[in-house]
Amino acid sequence: MLTTSNLKGGSSKTTLTVHLAQYLALRGLEVLLIDLDAQASASHYMGLSPDRLGADIGTDDTMYSVLVGERRLEEVIRTTYWPGLSIVPATVGLADMEYQMAERHMRYRSALAMQDLASLSTMLPFYAVLDRALSELPVDRFDIILLDTHPDVSFLTLSALTTSDALLCPIPVGMLDFASTGEFFRVIHDYTESLREADARRPMLRRARQPFDYRFISIVPSLYDPNHDSERKLLNFLKYTYDQYLLDPVLYSKAMRRSSLERKTLFEAVPGTGKNADLDPRTASRLMDSILAMGRRIEDQIRGVWRA
Repeated sequence: MLTTSNLKGGSSKTTLTVHLAQYLALRGLEVLLIDLDAQASASHYMGLSPDRLGADIGTDDTMYSVLVGERRLEEVIRTTYWPGLSIVPATVGLADMEYQMAERHMRYRSALAMQDLASLSTMLPFYAVLDRALSELPVDRFDIILLDTHPDVSFLTLSALTTSDALLCPIPVGMLDFASTGEFFRVIHDYTESLREADARRPMLRRARQPFDYRFISIVPSLYDPNHDSERKLLNFLKYTYDQYLLDPVLYSKAMRRSSLERKTLFEAVPGTGKNADLDPRTASRLMDSILAMGRRIEDQIRGVWRA
């Protein structure tokens, strides 16, 4: 299970997640993409848009209904037009889950502070609700589950980060983005420490593994333009800072942005020079090479976990 997350918006988080999902499906894996972002960008990419005429997607078709116990996860999984790729879509109603989790968190903290063991024995902390929902799936149902989160440190995002086995963190090649990513990892560190302290105070909670005990972490420079000297220098700084965690950069192009506005990935965009073309063939080749490099690296990491 892999979560794509960063504190800052505009990092190409969803774009890279959807490309990765399609790539892994092309490689023969059964992929489940769970959209945990109320903006529903991943759902839009896959043609499941609540705002489209005739769309039959409501809040009860999202992870909201699963996390509040109204439906089972299997009931909200949808197949997509992309072979091997299924999705749990999102709508703006998913944002209400934050209020539900905040209320759950306050009740749990109160019971924990009072050491009310009777109440604690029937309660789950907010970060365990997503894990319990995902555990309902048979272990052989999917090869990989990808979680696309909102760019923040909300309850739902923290739940995904806690539940996952691996983390993909896109970071645009810019100084402000670099600083924001450092803050993101600091927040994760602080949250990890408080979570472990809370676990130690709850004697009946026994984890199979420590939270945030990731099998691998991949940081991918995104929106990279090698024609800018400042970005080339900053990329070298990123390599120095993140070392073996850093993947090769994914290139930026205005043509790719135009394609995403039409809800097309690079796998679906039409290269060419005619009026029906989405982007120039040379540009398409350069962009695709960087996407495939990211996909191959992450696939190798996934298969390395399986071999271990």
